[in-house]
Amino acid sequence: MEALTIDLAESERPEQALRELAANFQTFFETVGDIILVVAPAGHILYANQACQRILGYSRAELSQLQVLDLHPPEVRAEARDIFAAMLRGERQLCPLPLIAKDGALVPVETRVWPGRWNGTDCIYSLIKNLSAEQEAKQRFERLFHHNPAPMALTSLPERRFADVNQAFLERLGYRREEVLGQRAADLDLFPDRARQQRLVQQLIAGERISNEELKVRCKDGALLDGLFSGELIRSQGRAYLLTVMLDITERTRAEQKLRDSEQRYRALSADLERQVQARTAEIRAASAALQASEEQYRMLFNSAADPIFIIDLQGRFLAVNDQACRHYGWSHADFLARHLRDLDTPEDSINAPARIAQLAQQGQAQFQAEHRDAHGRRFPVDARATKIHYGGVPAMLAICRDISEQIKAQERIAFLAYHDPLTGLPNRVLGRDQLAQALVAAADRQRGLAVLLLDLDRFRHVNDAHGQAIGDALLQAVAERLRRQLPSPGHLSRLAGDEFLIVLPDLAPAQAEAEAIGVCERLLQALSAPFDLAGRSLSATASLGVALYPQHGADAEALLLNASIALREAERSGRNRFRCFEAQMNAALMRFVQTREALALALQQQAFELHYQPQLDLRTGAVIGVEALLRWQRPGVGLVLPDAFIDVAEDSGLIEPIGAWVLEQACRQAAAWRAAGWPSLVMSVNLSAVQFQHGQLVETVAAALANSGLAPQGLELELTESIVLQEDAALRETLAQWKCQGIGLAIDDFGTGYASFAYLKRFHIDRLKIDRSFVSDLQSDDGSRAIVAAIIQMARSLGLRIIAEGVETLAIAAQLQGMGCDAVQGYLYARPMPAPELERWLQARDNTAQA
Repeated sequence: MEALTIDLAESERPEQALRELAANFQTFFETVGDIILVVAPAGHILYANQACQRILGYSRAELSQLQVLDLHPPEVRAEARDIFAAMLRGERQLCPLPLIAKDGALVPVETRVWPGRWNGTDCIYSLIKNLSAEQEAKQRFERLFHHNPAPMALTSLPERRFADVNQAFLERLGYRREEVLGQRAADLDLFPDRARQQRLVQQLIAGERISNEELKVRCKDGALLDGLFSGELIRSQGRAYLLTVMLDITERTRAEQKLRDSEQRYRALSADLERQVQARTAEIRAASAALQASEEQYRMLFNSAADPIFIIDLQGRFLAVNDQACRHYGWSHADFLARHLRDLDTPEDSINAPARIAQLAQQGQAQFQAEHRDAHGRRFPVDARATKIHYGGVPAMLAICRDISEQIKAQERIAFLAYHDPLTGLPNRVLGRDQLAQALVAAADRQRGLAVLLLDLDRFRHVNDAHGQAIGDALLQAVAERLRRQLPSPGHLSRLAGDEFLIVLPDLAPAQAEAEAIGVCERLLQALSAPFDLAGRSLSATASLGVALYPQHGADAEALLLNASIALREAERSGRNRFRCFEAQMNAALMRFVQTREALALALQQQAFELHYQPQLDLRTGAVIGVEALLRWQRPGVGLVLPDAFIDVAEDSGLIEPIGAWVLEQACRQAAAWRAAGWPSLVMSVNLSAVQFQHGQLVETVAAALANSGLAPQGLELELTESIVLQEDAALRETLAQWKCQGIGLAIDDFGTGYASFAYLKRFHIDRLKIDRSFVSDLQSDDGSRAIVAAIIQMARSLGLRIIAEGVETLAIAAQLQGMGCDAVQGYLYARPMPAPELERWLQARDNTAQA
């Protein structure tokens, strides 16, 4: 450094040592990547290091002719002068204004200044950090963000307003960018379930990551999407943001990814370096030109750097290291001095060391990436910058090595999350469909077969409801591992969404494709049959599979996936825990199902359902003791449709819940009206579906029907099938006990046709048994039916239960039932099911007859 002078009169050291120290001081300033300026109080530049010349494009001679404010754009020079004055007074920490390069390009920087001495005169030191790399990192993040195929949003905190959204977000939800930015999710009414959305936001704000959280999203046109959300809290430029990714599972085409912001760690390290340099430079400002002070300043700056720094001779032996090198690599200063450069290089990377040293000796400097290892054997990548110097009178090199592990991990994580499921590690829907597309191209080129398998866990929702999401996630991971072990080679396994997996079996002989697919299905079902041990709990899981073959069932991915989905649904309708291969007639069955489902949904909107009521009579007195509510559907173009024709579709589609709620509401209102009109002891019997118990809202539905109608609980009887009470479910026992405590009656419908168990009759405190009409109609002609009816009546008597027989159509059967001890009857002998007005006239007519 030309301007560096050392007062030799105050030093007793030899001239050679002084020159060597000054040269090393100069080498350090010339090696660092940040700009260092020495400025006279009047503002002209006394010294500029190589980084300044490289970044701004000026030669050292040109810089010596410039004022320091000349390095700023003209429009900010006055502001820069004021900021520098405030910094020298200690009122500001840094100047954020940019520099202007010789070619006119703006260079983003942060500048720190402090007063000092230079060549025995007052001066101002300036340390200028180049921010171009950080802006490039930000641009890389923005490219990943905006080009991602999954909808993404960046929400600022604490305002919770959208700071940015990507193009996929806008296209999927139907908004223009200006309609979203600056708005809150509530302003756009994006989430119907705001309470759940707010809970997820609070989790993110608390620092928790969310993964695979299902939440409905409302598009601009009002359409609802089923979204699967992942997200985390990130920090950028001193601010906090929520980064969220949505996979659209409405069309089962979602892609999952989560982005992590590793640049924050890098900026934190840089900020730490700046703080350390600032602290040490305060000592440098106060130091004298004496050798002792200069040596102390050099040593402090050397040891305070946040990156490891080494001085190594050209044979690879360590001559000196800074404190950060000891901390980062786990060796002491003495350990380093006894070691060689090859102790840092991994065996694979050490072969490059001679070429790097040769480059350094020839060119005077070198920059490269290498793989190092520490005292514990940990390997990590480094970005190294080396400069040739003299140290102790011998040629050497000064090397600064920055650990870039976190940066590389972040880049790898971003790439992984774009195409993999973070929970199971399997390929996600995007990669899975890409694998299928490539397999189809290969199959077409080679005239080979291919099988597409869709696998869905049976009733997985119940696992989450009963055991919590953590156990549900653990089960998905365990299932994925078992499927992976059973996957033949070649074969592809991916997780599409929730509990749905895609299996592609490529390169099959066309004649053997179906047999191969069936064999894989059997092995998969067998693999899942063993219980799963999850956190000390033993859980069982079954699955259903649908199979579609190429080219028989489709020539492209969409057709094969659709037909495999149809076959999967057929497997689930057939009882689950099985597989089905696609057949052409399944399309017709699907169309009938879809048409009936849509017609049922329309019937709910248009109130096309009605209730008919069949009276129930005391067999001994002939008094009407109750009625059974029976659902009817007035279907346009068809007429009055009985439940047997549509109840299965209602259960499979989930429409049984709103239909069942409507039945309970109407039946309770009618019962309350009749009891108020003069029939106070009339009890309304309503049938319940097993599916209604599975969705967890039945208790609330019954309570709402009673509350809205004003019907006393004693006026309602709920008829259950044997399949419901045989489930042995704790929640079911609690529900039935709650109804019993309220006074609601409980009856078993069609008793004797299922797996009858006397134990559950006592356990659930059943009030009444209804003998199925198949036994009643054969009572006089079939000895077996008579024996079954007699046994049911005798058993009921011993347990204190009441008996009602349905389907009574003749006086002879009624008399025989009375003789056997039956309590009550209903059937065509007394009255057919009829609408409410007609039944009311029937009741009045019986009352008039009784009075006469």
